[in-house]
Amino acid sequence: MSVELERAEVVIVGVTYAGDRVCVGALDEDGRTYRLHEGDREFMPANHPPTIGERWVITYVAAPDEPPHLEDVHVHELEKKSSVDAPRFIAAHGRVHEGRLEHLFLGALVPDPKSNRGKLCLEPGKVPGFSVQFCSLDRQLRLIQDANSTFNYCSTAPELPFAVKYVGVRRPTPAMLETGTLVRFSLAKWWKPSDSHDDVPKACSLQLSGWFEC
Repeated sequence: MSVELERAEVVIVGVTYAGDRVCVGALDEDGRTYRLHEGDREFMPANHPPTIGERWVITYVAAPDEPPHLEDVHVHELEKKSSVDAPRFIAAHGRVHEGRLEHLFLGALVPDPKSNRGKLCLEPGKVPGFSVQFCSLDRQLRLIQDANSTFNYCSTAPELPFAVKYVGVRRPTPAMLETGTLVRFSLAKWWKPSDSHDDVPKACSLQLSGWFEC
C-alpha cells in the first residue's frame, strides 16, 4: 500500500530530551504544530540537534499517535533553508495562551494525584486535540533542581501554586522566568511505571519544553 507524502515549510520551535534521542517540535505559517520523527523511528538523533528558529522544508507522512498527540509525522526528507526569529514567528503564527496556567489545553488540566507540589496532568476523559501550546506566563516561575537533578519551575506566589518539569535541551536554564515570558508547554506521552498494578491508569503530564526571549 502506498503512503501519501506531504510537504511543508516549518520552523523549529522545540527540542526536548527523549532518552538518548530528542523530540523536535515545529510550527508552520498556518499555525499547525508538528512533532518530527526520523522516518519511522521514535525520535530524532541527539548528536546534532537542530537549533530553535531553523526553517526546514520537510517531506513527511502524517502518523498521529494516541490523542492528544496528533502532531506526529515521519520525516522522509528534510532541507534546512534558513533561520528566523522564533519568538516573532510564534507570535505571528502560533496559538499563544494568555491567561491562567491552569486553563492551558482548553481547561483539561487537573492536579496530578502523584504530586503535592502543584503539578498538573490531563483530566481522564477530557483530552484536547493537541499536545503543544505556547503561553505568555501569568506568573513568575523559579527554577528548582531536585535531588535527582531534575529541573522544575515553580510558582513564586503561594496563592498560585504551580510546578512543571523542564525537559528542554537548552542550557543554561535561567534561575527565573518572569511574568510575560513566552514559553512552550507540551504534554508528555501517556505513561505509567512498568511495575504498576493493572488498575493504575496511565498519566499525561504537563511539561515545559522551552522559553523564548522576545
